[in-house]
Amino acid sequence: MLAPTADNLILVALILLPLVVLVVILLILRRQQRVLAERVEKAEKTAATLADEVRRIAHQQNEDQTRTVVVTKHLKAIEAQQTQLENQMREVKLQDPAMRLYQRAAEMAKSGASIDEIMQACDIPPAEAELLVSMHKR
Repeated sequence: MLAPTADNLILVALILLPLVVLVVILLILRRQQRVLAERVEKAEKTAATLADEVRRIAHQQNEDQTRTVVVTKHLKAIEAQQTQLENQMREVKLQDPAMRLYQRAAEMAKSGASIDEIMQACDIPPAEAELLVSMHKR
């Protein structure tokens, strides 16, 4: 067997030193790889959670838009019914001769006609003519 000489020891040390450094570097890289893999996994979980939240919000927004459309249709239908009812009321008022007289009396009072003029033109009692004049003078 060869006796270890200083040259042999230096040679062995020079061969082993890069191997030891390489092993240490590999250990450090593996540790960094694990840390990075954990970060990537955490980021993927966060991304999945955010994607779920975005889908949920989009679904909620679609539901809200649908509700808005339905409510808008109902409001338009109600407005149409209201307009129709108002028109029917106008027609009924115009068909009722007494109402026509009182509307004419009110218009005359607004335009400044006297109580006597209103009584003669619309054939209403003096008290009602006075009431109309006093209401429309304000």
